[in-house]
Amino acid sequence: MKTELFTAALLLAAALPAFSDPQFDREIVNTSIGTVEITCVGHASLILSLAGKTKNVTTIHIDPWSAKADYSKLPKADLVLITHQHVDHLDTAAL
Repeated sequence: MKTELFTAALLLAAALPAFSDPQFDREIVNTSIGTVEITCVGHASLILSLAGKTKNVTTIHIDPWSAKADYSKLPKADLVLITHQHVDHLDTAAL
């Protein structure tokens, strides 16, 4: 049974896109104060981009985790929110 699970995990990993070229799910919500773009980086990691009526963009990273993305290639954060101290939520390498 363990061998079959390991083989299935390897096949799944081979079928996923390369980590160096991540494709993130995004949702855009229009609000009365501007546009909010929600990007799911993976696990609990999110990026909120808020474009207000003044066209200033605020970028908020929530629980950045370097196992899910190279944060040096993502938009710089104006604010970082950490939900708790586990390494997959409070990753000093991503910060």
